Amino acid sequence: MTPPGPATPAPRIRKAILKAFDAATWTATVQIMGSLSTYLESVPVAEDLDETLLVAGSTVAVVFLDDSNPTDAAVAFVYGAVPPLVSRASAHPSARSANWPDATWTKVSLQVEKYDSLGEFDSATNYRFTAGAAGYYQAHGQIYFENVNAGDDLFMVLRKNGATAAGARMLASSAYEYTLNTSDVFYLAAGDYLELWAYWDYAAEADHYVYDNNTGTYTFLTVHRLS
Repeated sequence: MTPPGPATPAPRIRKAILKAFDAATWTATVQIMGSLSTYLESVPVAEDLDETLLVAGSTVAVVFLDDSNPTDAAVAFVYGAVPPLVSRASAHPSARSANWPDATWTKVSLQVEKYDSLGEFDSATNYRFTAGAAGYYQAHGQIYFENVNAGDDLFMVLRKNGATAAGARMLASSAYEYTLNTSDVFYLAAGDYLELWAYWDYAAEADHYVYDNNTGTYTFLTVHRLS
């Protein structure tokens, strides 16, 4: 008579904090409860879970199928109160601009949203972030000026409700490509808005562009609510 083999261990369920969710791969990074250092990355997530519940900070149940292999795990469900989504948005141009106007304040068209958690960025008409609730917001703007001549005077600013609130300036010392950026914390009431503007005073006539390659690497406006 053949002796029975070892019993298959029952799956073990552990509480964890969802640190990040990747909708493209449908996997998560989780921190096991009771441990400050145990993070599991690329953990598969149950296919029937609603993506709107998979918010960083949520408490999730992680099923371990094999105690000897901590990577053999899956996020099974979300329970408890789901943390509210935090206001955050980032947008950038879809491509290089048309020839930039000389000595004219011009709003940068930010047609592509990298992310917009609460739908507060208008990337279709006004190219602005409008706060849905009062609070303190960190804003960072950057503009890449392409085909700059020596002596060109470059400005970039963040405008709050149409008025300059933060900015940067550079007088080009040589023909080159230049990047200007600025960052500040703003108190925004509900309905207040932020926009990215540029001014380019040519030293010589040429084709001048505000540049991005549709990735948000070079020119962008990013806003995150702090409190």
